[in-house]
Amino acid sequence: MDTAITCGEATVRLLHRYGVTTVVGVPGVHTLDLCRGLGDGIAHVQARNEQGAGFTAEGWARATGGWGVALVISGPGVTNACTAERPGVRPRGLPLPVRRWVGGGFDPR
Repeated sequence: MDTAITCGEATVRLLHRYGVTTVVGVPGVHTLDLCRGLGDGIAHVQARNEQGAGFTAEGWARATGGWGVALVISGPGVTNACTAERPGVRPRGLPLPVRRWVGGGFDPR
């Protein structure tokens, strides 16, 4: 019996354990595994761009008191989403950007 799961499924399970009910993002080739893992219990709200996803995630965190999760692509997607992080650097207001590491080896960040 094969019990292997994808990294996307593992990430979604972890988010679910932390009580995340909604993620905001732009579906793309880099986030397909994560989007496929979304299902019962976690909704995906589509944003126009990564910057909008970051600000929406921050607003979600402020409005609900829970986690604001922005699902973005690596590289420029993360940079655009980080625009929303600076104003959110205060208690319970920091959005959580989730992105896929593309490339080989260890992600040093």
